Amino acid sequence: MIDEKLVTVFATNSRVSVVMAKSLLGDAAIEYFVKGEDLQSLLNYGIAIGPIEIQVADEDAEDARKILEGLEK
Repeated sequence: MIDEKLVTVFATNSRVSVVMAKSLLGDAAIEYFVKGEDLQSLLNYGIAIGPIEIQVADEDAEDARKILEGLEK
């Protein structure tokens, strides 16, 4: 996944939604990268610093979006 183009498929300020998204993608064997999660945890600001983004390889983006479409953002 390191050499592949990453696409944001989900963005939220909810840490609960991030945990759920990670679980759903893991169950579907879709590799993902979480952008901004560590920064929010470190600064504990949430909305003030922007959303947490879940990114996947371009080839997995359509499937990942379908899996995550019902999650609260």
